[in-house]
Amino acid sequence: MAGGSLPNMKRVMIVGPSGAGKSTLARQLGEILGLPVVHLDKLYWQPGWVEPPEEEFRARVLEAMRGETWVIDGNYFARGAGEERFAACDTIVHLDFPRRVCLWRVFRRIVRTYGRVRPDLGEGCPEQFDREFIRWVWDTPKRRPAMLAAIAPLRATKRVVDLRNRGEVARFLRNLRMGAASAPGKPPNRIAIIGSGGAGKSTLARELGERLRLPVVHLDVEHWRPGWVAPPDSEWERRVAELVSGDRWIIDGNYGGTLETRLAAADTIVLLDMSRWRCRLRVVRRRLTYRGRSRPDMAEGCAEKLDLPFLRWVWNYRRDRRPGILRLLARYREGRRVAILTTPREVRVYVSRLG
Repeated sequence: MAGGSLPNMKRVMIVGPSGAGKSTLARQLGEILGLPVVHLDKLYWQPGWVEPPEEEFRARVLEAMRGETWVIDGNYFARGAGEERFAACDTIVHLDFPRRVCLWRVFRRIVRTYGRVRPDLGEGCPEQFDREFIRWVWDTPKRRPAMLAAIAPLRATKRVVDLRNRGEVARFLRNLRMGAASAPGKPPNRIAIIGSGGAGKSTLARELGERLRLPVVHLDVEHWRPGWVAPPDSEWERRVAELVSGDRWIIDGNYGGTLETRLAAADTIVLLDMSRWRCRLRVVRRRLTYRGRSRPDMAEGCAEKLDLPFLRWVWNYRRDRRPGILRLLARYREGRRVAILTTPREVRVYVSRLG
């Protein structure tokens, strides 16, 4: 298959030529699916670009595979427990990129990171120009038949995703972000929408409420009292527990202290993972539009105002809050539909699929 919604991906093996983008894709899949990522290059190379004994490297790979979930990128079939990885994985992603693309990416990578250690390499292995490695990349077409032959018998029992260019990779990732949450089957009845301020949570909640005929709850309306006064924590926790006790709802908002209560009760979770520039621009625009007035998704008596600490919170959201939220999504992914939407276009496609 050429990429689509692949639920229940728990042990993913990414293979392909050097320069195809295996490590980058591994990190992206790790974030989307909430899986730990293992870079074989990092396990293999020792400081100073020293190669380890074969048995030592094989032992490291087998140790990394002991976990129930993982994304492992890299080839090393002969030395790195290739047969064991093929047997243990449930999904194989084959980056079948042409030689010219791989060469270009390798040269670009060398220029960008020369003299520094990349995140997918071991300590003490700074980027360098290596003629032998360039020749290895040039000979990629010679090794492609062996790669295809190794994968061929596994297509009957494993999910095999062949990605041949950047567009196919982008579609594959986009479908993974949206696919599980918009898959056919029982329609969603309890949707939790989370994300940074300015990501568009309230707007999405209203759109989904209209399409799915579900009642919408804006937590900003429920939480704040006139004059931007917050309720006591115990009272707020009781209120959220009451809100999620219903059978049908869409609830938008963060409020970390009650986040797990909502995620546990939801059957669908949507994370609006927008860029901080987009979020901050939307917040400023919203402030200017409603300045001195309460927004429809805000409690009465809470007039919009330009709040510099809130703008800083939005700016730092991806650094301070996002990692913890991704870890939570990994915990609550089982048995739920989870969507991670990164652009307005993905939001539009997601809404149209649910409609």
